Amino acid sequence: MNDKDTKGQDWLGEPRVEEGAEELQLAPIDPQPMPFEFRGNAREYFKIWVVNLALTIVTLGIYSAWAKVRKLRYFYGNTYLDGSSFEFLGRPIAILKGRIIAVMAFAAYWLAANFYPLANLALLPVFALCFPWVMVKALNFRARNSAFRNLTFSYQGSYLQIAAAYFGLPVLFAAGVFAIFFGTGIPLNLTGNSHVKLSAEVAGRVGMLVSFVVLGASLAFPYFYYLQKRAFLAPRKFGDTGFSFDTDPAAFYRLMFKLSLFSVLMVVVILIALWFSGAFSKGMPGETVARPVFMPIIVSLVVVLIQFLLYITFKTWTRNLMLSAVRVGEAQLTSRLEVRKVFWLYVTNILAMVCTLGLLTPWAKVRLMRYQTSRTRLLAPHGTENFTGHPGQSASAVGEGLADIFDLDIAV
Repeated sequence: MNDKDTKGQDWLGEPRVEEGAEELQLAPIDPQPMPFEFRGNAREYFKIWVVNLALTIVTLGIYSAWAKVRKLRYFYGNTYLDGSSFEFLGRPIAILKGRIIAVMAFAAYWLAANFYPLANLALLPVFALCFPWVMVKALNFRARNSAFRNLTFSYQGSYLQIAAAYFGLPVLFAAGVFAIFFGTGIPLNLTGNSHVKLSAEVAGRVGMLVSFVVLGASLAFPYFYYLQKRAFLAPRKFGDTGFSFDTDPAAFYRLMFKLSLFSVLMVVVILIALWFSGAFSKGMPGETVARPVFMPIIVSLVVVLIQFLLYITFKTWTRNLMLSAVRVGEAQLTSRLEVRKVFWLYVTNILAMVCTLGLLTPWAKVRLMRYQTSRTRLLAPHGTENFTGHPGQSASAVGEGLADIFDLDIAV
């Protein structure tokens, strides 16, 4: 066998790897993003929505637990990833029991607050202490009743984690405000006694306190929001695989800074609109400036739309940042919502629901859900079939009921 015949083979007869080929074969392959997909349609959901609404009214709200389960099962069951759909496993009777307890607790608070006003002050700390427990129970119930390919999610967060995320920073900030208030010697009866004269020294101290409150709140809010989202998402698991929140407070500060610049730009737009509307024109002394009757309506509409745009921008940017920071083992979520498309969806949805007296509500929800899922991806190096775990244990629905009563957003 000559050299020509043995080229590309070693002395054992196995193919020889050319120099540099081994590195090429072993190079990691970037995982292909797997899109989420919503396959529901407005016609199907409209039938569910109408029946839910009618039976909830007829039963004086009792059927609302069944209505919620039917709605969640429809949206979960029509949300697909890698060819498989999600499942909602919650039982209506469990949610109904939780809501009954929640309604009784709220009724007790309402009665005490109205017939014994002083009791309201005593009950507020009690509700504050109960809030972390409600959040943990609600998050645990929703997670354990959410499944994908026969594996359930779970929430491993604790009472202390939620309490620290929601109350830790506000308590420290309030302590700082009180320390400055008493440290600067501002009179306690400054606002309650009209005879107290506001001297230049006292005015300076008040200005210092106000500056601390405004500046401190502005600087603390991004970190406060980051702590909430981390406590909300990081302690979760899918089967045996843990979640992680792979970002830092600096990302939230950058987001809030961009939002602040955008807000300033919108204020400039409002001022320009007011200028062109003649709001700043006074005319000559004794002269009445004629303004179109409809101009104030147009200006008010522009102001409302700009404020709504700022709200949509905040929600969209934070959702993209929050979901794109989620890791499930080696898999990574990404969210790429566009502000202009989300804004257009919300505006047209609201107009459609108002013009049809709410009959197009199912169409609006399906439309928004389809767009949100289409812009969400999962990058999983080993696919979605390698996750392992055991069926989750049942969880109490009391927290879910209280979350519904107080309108707490616990959905992922």
